[in-house]
Amino acid sequence: MAKSLLKIKARGLRGGGCSIKDIAHQLGVSQSTTSLWCRDIRLSALQLKALLASKEKNITRGRLLGAQIQRNKRENNMRKARVKAQKLHKLTREGFFVAGLALYLGEGSKTTSVVEFTNGNPLLILFMLRWFKRFYRISKKDVRFSLLLNEQFKPLEQQIRKSWIGTLGISIQQFTKTRFSKVKRKKIYQELSTYLGTINFRVRRSSRILYELQAYMDRMIRL
Repeated sequence: MAKSLLKIKARGLRGGGCSIKDIAHQLGVSQSTTSLWCRDIRLSALQLKALLASKEKNITRGRLLGAQIQRNKRENNMRKARVKAQKLHKLTREGFFVAGLALYLGEGSKTTSVVEFTNGNPLLILFMLRWFKRFYRISKKDVRFSLLLNEQFKPLEQQIRKSWIGTLGISIQQFTKTRFSKVKRKKIYQELSTYLGTINFRVRRSSRILYELQAYMDRMIRL
């Protein structure tokens, strides 16, 4: 199509309220050329409002599409990670010991006079209870537990404790007094039914074990 005809068509589209970008795309010319052809055309307030609404819609659509792409990428990476993790079938005795030692290094107490471990993940608590039983012959009856809950969950204390009792296979007599954390701003929990707080377990008469753990951890981080 001749340039003069393209210009006439471009001006007609612009007068109809089309954006410079859309006109350029339809006619297959650059946006700078389209802008030059249509620079003297003034859009009405209604046309400008419609263009703005369309632009905002496109931006929103673009953001949603971008978010979906990122979500798909994240889910794909997670699937790949799960497949890769399946290669870990079983821990050796040494691997089990080092894993527990590393967890204690991160979540265990190093300053008290007894062994203490704190976490909010039931699977990690069970892992460490198995770990202490295997390597130090500590049974659950030698362990005392205490809950740390956000103060807004005080009415649910009994329910949360029962959940931990069922998960860990322990008795209510093994629990000490629950501690409540006071916060200036209340955190919003979307799934109240899944909130378990944090649990701390202490091994009675375990100072000797703690000294040994400290020696192992010191050795491990220096390797």
